[in-house]
Amino acid sequence: MAVSNHLWENVRKYVRIGNRVSELYHGERDDILRGLAEIVSENGIVYGVDQLNPFAQNKNMQELQSLSNIRLLKATLPSLPAEVSDLDGVLIREFIWTYPLPCNGSENPQTYQAINAALHVGGHLILPLNPVEQTAERGGHPMYQHTIRRQLPHFQKVYDREDLMVYQKTNSS
Repeated sequence: MAVSNHLWENVRKYVRIGNRVSELYHGERDDILRGLAEIVSENGIVYGVDQLNPFAQNKNMQELQSLSNIRLLKATLPSLPAEVSDLDGVLIREFIWTYPLPCNGSENPQTYQAINAALHVGGHLILPLNPVEQTAERGGHPMYQHTIRRQLPHFQKVYDREDLMVYQKTNSS
């Protein structure tokens, strides 16, 4: 999925200089990690978390590891590394209920508990939507919205347009 200007313009409203953020399951794609690192600047930190470990073989990942504000970590949801906590934002590029693999569309409550635990109150869950997800969410099959309402009841939707949905954690429950 190519990252749109619309997405970056709006992500900048929720991710700021000095923030601690994470992208979960980025694979070998470095576009989001690079963009987040630019936004948080040297005063912030971006954790790239993935269950595979493409970091050693992939040139883009090797370049990212040289940036002082990016940490690439190997982990599998539902558990996250201890340093991935007290975050201002978590960005997930794919349907979150598809992890851990295999992708069977079932919800894993522990996955949502891990996301909830990683974000501090006021933090944002940022969900870029690919064209298929956009069609589903806006065409009468809002799986993200139903699942988040059920699994993360203390998160409030604060943005929902085009290729992006953003939820804010409203309390620590």
